[in-house]
Order: sequence, then structure tokens, then C-alpha cells
Amino acid sequence: AGSADFVPIIRDFKVRRDIELLPADAQPHTRLSAVTDRYATIPPGNDPAFADAIFDLAIRERIEFIIPKADEESFVLMRERKRFEDAGIKLAIQDSALLPILQSKSASYAHFAKKGFPVPAYHVVRTAAELNQALDALGYPSVPVFMKPDASRGGRGIGVIAKTPAACSEPIPVYSPEFAAKLLDGNTPYICMHYKKGVIYDIDVLTYANGEAFFGARGR
Repeated sequence: AGSADFVPIIRDFKVRRDIELLPADAQPHTRLSAVTDRYATIPPGNDPAFADAIFDLAIRERIEFIIPKADEESFVLMRERKRFEDAGIKLAIQDSALLPILQSKSASYAHFAKKGFPVPAYHVVRTAAELNQALDALGYPSVPVFMKPDASRGGRGIGVIAKTPAACSEPIPVYSPEFAAKLLDGNTPYICMHYKKGVIYDIDVLTYANGEAFFGARGR
């Protein structure tokens, strides 16, 4: 809960009287102490001890509802859902059956396409040969190409393949095709698609028990 976009949520809960919030983070003293004096220390989501630590914390503090912030936390809790719910602790996560889709961008795109949602043209590449084929199909070098790992978050590992750095005005690395090819190891999948400038929107959806849905959008 220590990320910058979670700070407004913490401040909002501090003035509410119907819900008590206990933020938790791997580095709460540097990330949370400025906005709240009540917080917990937990391992990061990719730590093998994360699930047990969260469960023990929830039991000790009588927590009824857990909202994971990072993907790593959500994926771990999806596998542990039964243990928490058997103890009366609800989790704001998806069903574990969706885990393969949520961990892969290409699987997500395929899922949305099957549901009838428009999906931009994309290519999955693992080798230099597949990268060159994708670049040709996407119209490079006439248009820049956006490249990102199939499994990542928060802009990690992204880059723009272009002839000149001027093609990208954002703080994103610009690669030549030759450099981009060196990032491929033959096994790890990357996604290639047209590079589009503009605001990126994250949309969070919360479904209530009565079927109503709340949509929250934020630009970044």
C-alpha cells in the first residue's frame, strides 16, 4: 500500500468512521509513515513468506477484507483464496481460474477478442526472426513499434523500436531493431504493436453483491 497512487485512498479512509484501514507494505516506515501512524510490515508479494505473513496479520488484527495492491500479491492470494475465506476473510481478487489470463498480456488480448472487444493488432515474438516478421507486418520503419514483455507490469521492460529517438517524446527507451533483437532469448515472449502517443488510462472495476459495478479510471 506504499505506492503514490494509494496515498489518497489511505487519506480518505482516515476520515471515515464506518471502516478501519490497516495499510501494509514491505517498507512502511519510508512509504506510509508520512500519511498514517498505523500500519503493518509485510514481505513483498514475490517473497515465499508473503501469504503466511498476510494470513497471520489478518487473523491477529481481525481483518475482514483484504485489497492487494500489486500484481504479485494478487496472484499469490488467488492461489490461497480458500484458506482465507475459510477463516472468514474476503479477498478483492479474481477467481484463480483467470490466473493464466491475468499473467499474460497476449492471453488477455485473446480473451477480450473472444468476448467481442476490439483489440489492437499485436504480435508475440521470442526470436529475432519473429521480431523482424512482426516489424514488417506492423509497417516499420514507416511507423514506430511498441515492444513490451508479455508478463510484466508498471512499464517494466518496455521500449519503442524506431529509426530516431525523436519518434518518441515520452520517457521510454528507443531501440533499434538490432538492439531489440538482443533482448530476445528464444523463450521469453514479448508483445509488439503500433506505438500510440497519448494518455494511458487504468480502469478499476468493483462489482458489488447486488450486481452493480463501480468503475474508477485514472490517467498516467
